[in-house]
Amino acid sequence: MKTAILPVLVLLAAASSANAWIVPVTRRSGITVQDSLNWNQFANWEWITTNNTRSASTANGMGVALSSNGWTRRYQQGNNYFGGFAGGDALLYQTAYPSHQRIDFSEPVQAFTVQVSAGFGSGGNPYGGQYIANVRVYDTLNNLLADYSSPTWRMYDTFGGILTPPVMGAFSSERNIGRVDIGVTLGGGGGSMINRVDLFIPAPGTAAVLGLAGLVAARRRRV
Repeated sequence: MKTAILPVLVLLAAASSANAWIVPVTRRSGITVQDSLNWNQFANWEWITTNNTRSASTANGMGVALSSNGWTRRYQQGNNYFGGFAGGDALLYQTAYPSHQRIDFSEPVQAFTVQVSAGFGSGGNPYGGQYIANVRVYDTLNNLLADYSSPTWRMYDTFGGILTPPVMGAFSSERNIGRVDIGVTLGGGGGSMINRVDLFIPAPGTAAVLGLAGLVAARRRRV
């Protein structure tokens, strides 16, 4: 399996607070993982949502609500899906196109990452054309904080090797992320596939300090 280098994501919106800022994250290691939302809590091939809301929970027991603009089903890399995810990854497949899988958190988070791929093409095989992954980030009042899109991506390289799906995510200077929408905006109508969602949820009172440290580090890298 080959990994392509992901260029900087396109920032289409900024944080709504005058003193807040939000930046894209394109690596799993770009955030400190304190919790995760893994789809192993559902059975393989189980239908998760059919245009209705479904409850789930993170590894540490935080409640989340799942919904989508299509039917959602649980798959597994290497079992009934053979895309570019790590072997054994539990996946959530959303059938609609353009697709979005909506995740509402019962408590605000400060950062998240997830890998996003196009879903199926003809004959039940992974979609082989171009796709664009997308995440929209909302605060706890459903105000749009940011809208990030990946560069145009492919499932396979020119030699037929499978490419690792892009990592999509965001880091906010405040613990104010209440909802994320994840999907693809280009992908031949095959829906979208995502793996686990990693989360950074600092204790109350520490978010501003951590956010300031991140900003200083980013400024130093630009010098």
